[in-house]
Amino acid sequence: MNGMARQSQRWCVAGEQGYSLLEIIVVVTMISAIAAMAIGSYRTAVPQSRLREATTELHSTFGLARILAMSNNATVTVKLSGTGQTTSGSDVTMSGSYANPILVTLTRTIAGAESTIQSNPLTGEIASLTLAPGLNAPPIQPWVRFNSMGMRTGTGNQIITLTNTQGRVTSVNVSPGGKAKYCIAPTCP
Repeated sequence: MNGMARQSQRWCVAGEQGYSLLEIIVVVTMISAIAAMAIGSYRTAVPQSRLREATTELHSTFGLARILAMSNNATVTVKLSGTGQTTSGSDVTMSGSYANPILVTLTRTIAGAESTIQSNPLTGEIASLTLAPGLNAPPIQPWVRFNSMGMRTGTGNQIITLTNTQGRVTSVNVSPGGKAKYCIAPTCP
């Protein structure tokens, strides 16, 4: 019996010699393929997430401006500024980048005196922002203005379209009543 135990012990040791080169290559190839798919999904998901974050951030800013206008009995303006600003009709388009983001500034006007409430860059990789129509006071400005009753000045809807570096588009729609809604689409229904 002692001899059989030694022989079975030799078989186990002889069978445990490690993995073959072919098995290692197959495992490494599978891991590489899974990693490539994950990196591709990550590269697509991150810019989309940043665009959505910038859109909701801008939407929240319009809500804050409206509330501040009503609570302070003042005019509150959301001013948008970026690099390379162009005007086409009553639409204002500006460009931005990760290094030079589009700036969102809230100002309050009481008895003709204007003061800055806050100024923040839009997060994310926003390549361009179009405001249609811009504030129609000459010259046309990329502003959204709320009066002391929380109503947006101007007629019709103001649509702010954000485009990221991948060409994906979202929008924020501000009604004449001052209410803002955002859409993960070029226009809000």
